Amino acid sequence: MPNPEDEDKAGTKTRKRRFAEALDIKASALRIIEAKGTPMRVSEIDLLHAKWKGLDIMYTPKVPDDPPDFIEQAQRSGIAIPPITPHVLDIWQGWKVFSIRWNDAGLVEIVRFQRGEWESLLNHRVAI
Repeated sequence: MPNPEDEDKAGTKTRKRRFAEALDIKASALRIIEAKGTPMRVSEIDLLHAKWKGLDIMYTPKVPDDPPDFIEQAQRSGIAIPPITPHVLDIWQGWKVFSIRWNDAGLVEIVRFQRGEWESLLNHRVAI
């Protein structure tokens, strides 16, 4: 019978590896955005967009904060407001295959990470 502790260790290693891979993808995509990104505006939000080898990469450097009245109402209702992660990076290959959010304090949230061949286009050795 499998040992639950061994399974938990394997799961932790998998999550850590996935997280490290997501950070590598983020770093590569941001290098592409720095080199080739063009400004655009979507729904009153400024972002940078780049096309790269069939991928659409979009970086939103500052997602607007929740309106103060929303925050106040949530607090009165006892709803916890999650930490703000104003930086958003999305990668599309016909559909969204990757999305990551982070803040300047180091909080990182992987919103979507759909495995696929697209990952090889954004390895850490990507030449721009």
